[in-house]
Amino acid sequence: MWKALVLFAFLVQSPTVSVQTIDGNAQRGTIEKISGSSLSLNIDGNSVDLSLDQLQSITATGKSIVPLKGAIDRIHLIDGSVILSSPTSLQDGVLSGQRGDIPFTVATADISHILFLQITPELQPFLDDILKLEASSDMLMVRKPSGALDPLEGVIKEFDDTQVAFDFDGTDLDVARTKLGGVRLARARTPELAKRLCTVKDIHGNEFNCQAISTDDTSLKMVLAVGAELQIPMSDVARLEFKSSNLAYLSDLTPENIKWTPYLSIGEVSPQLEQLYLPRFNESYGKQPLILGNEQFTKGIALHSHTEISFRLSENYKVFQAVAGIDPRSRDHGHVELVIIGDNKQLYRKEIAGQQSDELTPIEFSIDGVRRLRIIVDYGDNLDIGDQLILGNARIIK
Repeated sequence: MWKALVLFAFLVQSPTVSVQTIDGNAQRGTIEKISGSSLSLNIDGNSVDLSLDQLQSITATGKSIVPLKGAIDRIHLIDGSVILSSPTSLQDGVLSGQRGDIPFTVATADISHILFLQITPELQPFLDDILKLEASSDMLMVRKPSGALDPLEGVIKEFDDTQVAFDFDGTDLDVARTKLGGVRLARARTPELAKRLCTVKDIHGNEFNCQAISTDDTSLKMVLAVGAELQIPMSDVARLEFKSSNLAYLSDLTPENIKWTPYLSIGEVSPQLEQLYLPRFNESYGKQPLILGNEQFTKGIALHSHTEISFRLSENYKVFQAVAGIDPRSRDHGHVELVIIGDNKQLYRKEIAGQQSDELTPIEFSIDGVRRLRIIVDYGDNLDIGDQLILGNARIIK
């Protein structure tokens, strides 16, 4: 009886989820347990066990983003995890923060940088330049009157929610947080990261890259790729995205070749013009989300006619899968011919028109033995006007 009560209590805490497997199937239920390498899912009162290495994603249904209130620090770890916290403090090589009512600590050796403000599109280029710099010391990201962020090298001794104690060339400075966009910490060690199992995303915008996950009665426990251990309430879990060795998204691969050809070409194509029409990975043109019908894709490729893109496959994959359609933002005009070739053999050909945007085109065919995959998006009936094709969740499966 007590076991039944414990299970009932957990199911009340556990959200209803949609589980997508790498073969494209979906199942809906509540999580009973995640342990080791398996997921136990309760589907209409029946327990179903699924291997984690066969999962593509677990998505909690009915969840919406709940922004954290007040001042927020964004902690970027060297494994790619992003942790949002109330203003943090650093002392004796340990960063202390608080996520909601939950305090936590992170070793500075595991941290890449910490942002004290929201990075706008205008600030992003300055941040990118700072993160590319080769440096053996810490850096302050100093806010300039012009709106820029300038790096200042030195040693960060400690900081709290109001100021940063900073050693600049032997001179001790107390720098107000309000004058900084953030700090970049020197790497105390070469990153030794465990293999990533999945990325956990919560309703507040945190992203945790995990090497292992498990559940107890009310929480999801995580071991991050850097080795740090954290946990969040199951009620905060929004989505788990798995990195399977049996599946690869084309948008995560490095193309062997990309070529865009304009409909009308007079002379050599300028690099600026070519950049406007080259494929977009995991986003559409204009940095918009990948959307087809009522579905939004976190993975995929947007391609303009006439584009040819090829991938060299170093391993043997069995199946190609994707969902195709014209970007709804150009649906009234777009019309393309999609051709997919494997080792010089045509595997797929279809005309796709914008007027059909509400009707997604599922694609699935065998690529067994294929070593070079080439995708061609050719002109359709309307010249090249609105020819923006989206291949949502374009992936290859072993």
